[in-house]
Amino acid sequence: MLDFLPKEIKHLLKGEYALRVATLGLLLSFVLFLLYASFLLPSFFLSRVKENVAVSRAEPVLSSEDMRKSKSLQEDLLTVKKNLVSLKVNTATSTLPLPIDVIDAVLVRPLGIKINALSYDEATSGTGSLNVTGTASSRDILVAYVKMVQGQRFFTKVDFPISNLASEKDINFTIHATGTF
Repeated sequence: MLDFLPKEIKHLLKGEYALRVATLGLLLSFVLFLLYASFLLPSFFLSRVKENVAVSRAEPVLSSEDMRKSKSLQEDLLTVKKNLVSLKVNTATSTLPLPIDVIDAVLVRPLGIKINALSYDEATSGTGSLNVTGTASSRDILVAYVKMVQGQRFFTKVDFPISNLASEKDINFTIHATGTF
């Protein structure tokens, strides 16, 4: 095919054609971006709604766990307060509520006995109960320690559960002793 147009007009027509193609490409890209965004928005809103539902469902669980922790903390604080009161020195008489001889009788122990806790409850004036919890390295050492506690003159009754002797080594034990102190 013969082309009788001058070179300048051909060049101008090619430039206008390229401009129209670029404009159409940009316009189509913009329309595709709008379509993409319009398809993406519902999923965004749906995920926001699901997140809010999950947070609202989790709030009671989180608040109940916090309440459980705070209740446990309150119980622990009351126990510590009770133990501190039981060890508090009477300033008028400068004496402990539990005689030092009784404390020494329990704390003097064979090698291999570790005492983790010692609690004292005063039932009436002069009588009370003493709970000793700890760990023994072997069964023989634990039996010797229990016999030593039973032989003390302060204790009228020493309870030692037989289940404490179930293990051979590293035995957790509890001794409940009542007596007049």
